[in-house]
Amino acid sequence: MVEVIFLILLILVFRTLFLKYHDRLLKYGISLQQKKKEEFNQFLLKIPRYAHSQDLLKDTVTHLQNYFEAQPVWVVLESLPETESLLPSELDDQLLSELWNTPEIIWSRNKELSPRKLNGNAEQLIISAGVGLAFPFRMTHGKSGVLLVGRKKRGVFNLEEVDQLKRIVLQIKLSLDILYLLENEKLLMQKTMEANMTALRSQINPHFLFNTLNTIAALIHESPEMAEKAVENLAFIFRYTLKTSGENFVTIGNELTLVGKYLEIEQFRFGEHLSVELSIQPGCEDVLIPALVIQTLVENCIKHGIAKILENGIIKIIVRASENIMTVTVEDNGPGIRSDRITKGTGLNNIHSRLHSLYDVPDILIFENTGNGTKVTLHIPIRRNEK
Repeated sequence: MVEVIFLILLILVFRTLFLKYHDRLLKYGISLQQKKKEEFNQFLLKIPRYAHSQDLLKDTVTHLQNYFEAQPVWVVLESLPETESLLPSELDDQLLSELWNTPEIIWSRNKELSPRKLNGNAEQLIISAGVGLAFPFRMTHGKSGVLLVGRKKRGVFNLEEVDQLKRIVLQIKLSLDILYLLENEKLLMQKTMEANMTALRSQINPHFLFNTLNTIAALIHESPEMAEKAVENLAFIFRYTLKTSGENFVTIGNELTLVGKYLEIEQFRFGEHLSVELSIQPGCEDVLIPALVIQTLVENCIKHGIAKILENGIIKIIVRASENIMTVTVEDNGPGIRSDRITKGTGLNNIHSRLHSLYDVPDILIFENTGNGTKVTLHIPIRRNEK
């Protein structure tokens, strides 16, 4: 009897508290749901702005799980085998292929939402994997994908939610189509950059060879020691070029070593008529820079600047770092570059195309005729060698 009275009192207390705080509890529940809806809507607006397909797929799974309270959720793409690695063994390639063979036709465990049936034991396999809905789709470039959604935590999916998921799949498909085109374009740009790099190396090597051989020939009788040093520098330059033939980036320290060897050879050629001033801020040596960029700029100063004047030539190289940007300045006291030379020179054209394919930075390379020569300023984001 005492237990019954206690139970009645407990029920009355809970009822009183519920009636008293009903509005507050209701508002709390509505505010949580509203917050989830706002977050999900923000994600939908963000979908077209994704830059990488993997990030889009990852965030799609997270937001669908949170908003629909469904577990599990997968987005699988035929072109990304790593997306299949997270799937249970029941969802094998054959089952996925059957879904992909009829894109845009959804599968549902609840046949009232979709009457589609899978062949053989595929129906039982997809159910045993915990999938409640499957939304296959095919992208413009021919690859297929599928959104797999598990059971909801509370209740079941209705037609309105299925329509909403269809619209989400369409948005994802359109964004993946665009990302695929962008990634293909980036790959083509990378191949173009590598081709330019190969062309640049092919252009530099003969230039070094013929000019240095002429210098060595002139020095053999006059100064055997200088001729020997020129041969050593030439050997270093070729070893360096071969060593970095598969690398797009080198450290500033290594690039300036190469430039130093090149300028020593040119000093043998010009004698006292060429002086070099180098200033590098401490701590910049391990910053990565596209290979042969500084070398090509210095070579351009020699070929089109110093070689065309009678007075003593000066080459200045200054390296400075400020916050996240490294600035490299190469300057000569030659006749000054003409504006048409910037676009006509093969080496300079290669540098322009390589830099713009690597960095999304305005005014990354600036040429200036100072009236007393040519000044070239290079601004690149700092990225350090992690080796």
